[in-house]
Amino acid sequence: MDGYIKLHRKMTEWEWYSDSNTKTVFLHLLLEANFKPTKYRGVELEAGQLVVTQEALAMKLGLSRQNVRTAIEHLKSTKEITTRKEKGITVTTIENWAMYQGGEGIEKSESTKELTIDQPTTNQRLTKQQKKKEKNVKNNNIYIMPALGEFGNVYLTEEELEKLKERFPYDWQVRIERLSEYVASKGKRYKSHYATILSWARKDGRNAETGASISRENAGGASEKEYSADGSGFKT
Repeated sequence: MDGYIKLHRKMTEWEWYSDSNTKTVFLHLLLEANFKPTKYRGVELEAGQLVVTQEALAMKLGLSRQNVRTAIEHLKSTKEITTRKEKGITVTTIENWAMYQGGEGIEKSESTKELTIDQPTTNQRLTKQQKKKEKNVKNNNIYIMPALGEFGNVYLTEEELEKLKERFPYDWQVRIERLSEYVASKGKRYKSHYATILSWARKDGRNAETGASISRENAGGASEKEYSADGSGFKT
């Protein structure tokens, strides 16, 4: 198989990076995944999907079946991949494939919408699903992968992350985790996670000002009264 895949340096910060078996299996899946829609034994496969068995992975990677099984469970648990059965075939999907492999070289010609990623068969049209995902990856602003947050669902570019660190040097991580938990619990979707964090920060500021104003009013009213001796409330 010719061609190449993109691999972000942020992968060294990936939670499974130090787990050699899990890392090996995931990198192999990235290399073997289809880069264009295809069909295998009557099953439609999209870009970022492949058909592979745990036995085949074990033989090709020189790992035991148990090692492969554990690595697959690790990748599923953090939503790096999903699997499904169709017509007796196990289809493995690499989640966020377009974000991993999007960016430069995807659309060079407005008239033909050709792929130019130097893979075996070039000049193939992108599917509608791929095009929709690629709208989030423009001008080489590729999202940091794996995605940020405890639940791996906060998408920021390198530039956006640096801006957050500059704006919120003491709690930028807290703000990312807050969004990650909210998206995971509510199932919300936002066009820009960076803009959402900034919007929440502005709302936090307004709420803080309102709270301070109320506190001052309460403090002013309390100064005209005396508290009861046991501290349970105001004297009447």
